[in-house]
Amino acid sequence: MTATLAQGNHVGQRGSVWDKRGLVEAAGKSTLREFLVRFRGYYLVSFQGRAADPASFRTSKMRIQRPSRNSTVEEIRKIAKAPGNPYKDRISVGRAQNCDVVIRDPSVSKLHAHFRARPEGFDLTDLESKNHTLVNGERLSPGAAGTVTDGDILQFGAIEVQLAAAEALYRWLHVP
Repeated sequence: MTATLAQGNHVGQRGSVWDKRGLVEAAGKSTLREFLVRFRGYYLVSFQGRAADPASFRTSKMRIQRPSRNSTVEEIRKIAKAPGNPYKDRISVGRAQNCDVVIRDPSVSKLHAHFRARPEGFDLTDLESKNHTLVNGERLSPGAAGTVTDGDILQFGAIEVQLAAAEALYRWLHVP
């Protein structure tokens, strides 16, 4: 599957966090094919565990711990370009509200990392963040791009997410 840079601000989205109930409802009422047409693209899925601190402004240096995970999806963020943001070939990830993908947690830098679409997935680059970016437990070197694909576990500071194509998202959310 070819990765593409999707545009954000779709129905069911609050900032870069999607309305989980709306997506569960859409998955329950849709076939896989219908869901893929409506919600194509890639998502960052976090599982129940450590909650983000919405009031954070400064980056806190934190001990990185692997959060406990179960099968309960907590938050869903689409990897998508926010309207009006610069650098059309990059999708920024960070704590600042002007990032394309916003993760409001004190362990996440204001501008933490960015994605670039590639035919085999995405390149992910750590932008010299204070608490680093990890892919499947391996730390990315600052400024160096690493390829990420569907199913990879990514960590931005202390926030762990799984990269999921729309088909995987449907399978997690679909309740027949």
